[in-house]
Amino acid sequence: MPTATELREMCSLDDFVEKIITLVKSEAAHGETHYVVDIPIKHSMDDARTKLTEAFPDCRITRSWLTRFYTISWA
Repeated sequence: MPTATELREMCSLDDFVEKIITLVKSEAAHGETHYVVDIPIKHSMDDARTKLTEAFPDCRITRSWLTRFYTISWA
């Protein structure tokens, strides 16, 4: 069981984006053309979009109104 400190560290935006990068690479390797990211309430949508745009510069990142999801499309 992780400690409280480890759980807080897992919630950092940078760690979150690193995990998303790993998942997106896996999805792309299996032929997918997009990935839907659920942004935790702890992170602002604007900050998350900025980090995702930096991590995926040539991809299209879109959001539906009134949701906490971004879709990353690379095809």
